[in-house]
Amino acid sequence: MNKIFTFCLLIILNSNLKAQFLSPEMLQNKGILWSKNFDLNIPFIEKKGGWVILKLKINGIERRFIFDTGSGINVIDPSALAGLGLTKIGFTKASDSSGKERYNDVYGSDNLKIDSLTFSDVAFLASSLPDIIACEGIDGILGNTIISKLNWVIDYDTQKIRLTDTKIEKGEGKEVYFYLENNVHRVTLELGDNSFEHCTLDFGCAAAIMFPKNILSSKVIETKLKEGLYYESVSASFGLYGKTKSDTSQNLIIPKFKLREITLDSTNVLIEKNVGHILVGVSVFSKYKIAIDNVNRRYIFYSRKNTGNFISTKRRPISVSWENKKLVIDQVKLCSSVSLNDVQIEAEVKSLNGKTAKNFKSYCEFDQWLDTQNEKDWDIILMKNKKRLKIKKEEMKMIKDCR
Repeated sequence: MNKIFTFCLLIILNSNLKAQFLSPEMLQNKGILWSKNFDLNIPFIEKKGGWVILKLKINGIERRFIFDTGSGINVIDPSALAGLGLTKIGFTKASDSSGKERYNDVYGSDNLKIDSLTFSDVAFLASSLPDIIACEGIDGILGNTIISKLNWVIDYDTQKIRLTDTKIEKGEGKEVYFYLENNVHRVTLELGDNSFEHCTLDFGCAAAIMFPKNILSSKVIETKLKEGLYYESVSASFGLYGKTKSDTSQNLIIPKFKLREITLDSTNVLIEKNVGHILVGVSVFSKYKIAIDNVNRRYIFYSRKNTGNFISTKRRPISVSWENKKLVIDQVKLCSSVSLNDVQIEAEVKSLNGKTAKNFKSYCEFDQWLDTQNEKDWDIILMKNKKRLKIKKEEMKMIKDCR
């Protein structure tokens, strides 16, 4: 579904915690790597959000985790705790990419394995994962408490990751140095004559670049960014702790941008109200073979052999979701060849291609069915006034008149 490409998993631990809570410093230092002198290649899995998903073992039991440099700590869904034998070691407070905060229990393990690599004293923040990623069979999020302990080379052509504690050669790659802030990867980004600091390099963000609305002025948007495909949409954004209130977002294609001193290819910019920091996500990273050198705190961008887009995206003029046993409109493009000016967000849908909410028992069941409708025309009947929307499949593949 469209919304999955704007979902971000940035997780930041709060520093103003009382003594009875686990401090950010304590949690960030969790995770001891016992393996030495290693150089491994392991497969990873990619799902429709473009995330890098790894299989790892906790106390000998396999679980699937998203690789996420935008997360300061590991996260596990409570449903995945069963049989792992983890011990509750305390609780803390964390915020997600939209700024929502919650208190969470923290569990510990002395046996985490990624392939043959062994870690001990590992901490997991227990938090329910939203349906839009839990439906992909994902059990948790692997954060920088583990990622920072070794070097990674992510090859999207072979769908393999190299894990090593040896030096990574730059070769013909382009390097970007990052720094840690709240245990997430930060860098400076430049668009035109504008420079923005404290931007997060976030493999948990399924978008390309996300900007908070309060950072970019309308003049900057109009004169510096509006150089390609441009459209607006109304939708909620999604973080670890659920979705925010729906708001208008701008979506633009920019020809070039810079991370510190290097220039990278054209990409998509999403300007949203409900994000706290500028995020650079996997839609950017997946255009390259990426090395993360934690020893020298740098990313190295190598050209890919396969120039095709790793992430298959679909621009749809409208999006429908299953929520609270109802079908509802959850995203509308304001610039579209389909007339959607009077369609409201959260409007209840009576049927989509002949299916009603009662045909599905859960969001996951609906989401799987919706994937089968990607190459079909959509026939939507709204509950209110029985308004009917007929959207051709060609219109769902590309918004043609948004310039």
